[in-house]
Formats: sequence, structure tokens, C-alpha cells
Amino acid sequence: MPNDFIPMSDSSVAHRSIYVPLEIAQLDTRVTRLEVITESFSARFDEQKVEFREFRAEMNARFDKVDDRFEKFGAKVDAKFDRVDAKFEQVGIKARSDFHLLFGSLIASTLCLAGMMAKGFGWF
Repeated sequence: MPNDFIPMSDSSVAHRSIYVPLEIAQLDTRVTRLEVITESFSARFDEQKVEFREFRAEMNARFDKVDDRFEKFGAKVDAKFDRVDAKFEQVGIKARSDFHLLFGSLIASTLCLAGMMAKGFGWF
């Protein structure tokens, strides 16, 4: 059987290879070279995946630290806002009592002036 003849399967038609044995040997060399290059790329890619996983783990750790700082900062801000709210409530209570005092003094002074006018005009 000649080297450039491709054997038939049950359903195929017999045909001759378009390559001569020397070209087949050259193709084998090229295929082997491509396999080596592919393995090299695969190894580099695996190294890159490992480096990326390490980088991602490091970034996640850093983000966890930042998240913790924001939580602490948020807790401090919430505590300060609670204190400010409490002070505003105290100011509101004082303002209400000051209003009652001011309104009472306004009514009292108005009644005193009305009494003085009544006495001056001889109404009583």
C-alpha cells in the first residue's frame, strides 16, 4: 500500500492524499510545534489564573477592611445624628415653654394696658 493512499472506511470513497510523504512529515513537525506552543500558552494561562485568584483574594481583603471602616464611620455618624436629634428635641421643648411664657406676658401686659385705659377714661 503506498504512503500517500488514505484507506477507505465502509462509507467513504477511495481517494488519494493531496500531500506527498515529505509534506506529511513537515506537517507533523508543524503540528508538534503548534502543540508545544499550545501547551506553553496553557501553562502561562494557568499561571495567570493563579495570579488573578491571588489578586482577587487580596482585593477582597482590602475591600473588607474598607467596608469595616465605613460601618464604624456610619455608626459614629448615626450616634452623632442621634445626639443632634436629642438636642433639637430639647430646643423644641424649651422653645414651647418660652412661647408659653412670652404669650402669657403679652396677654398680661395687654390686660394691664386695657385696665389703665379703663381707669383713665373712667370706665370703672
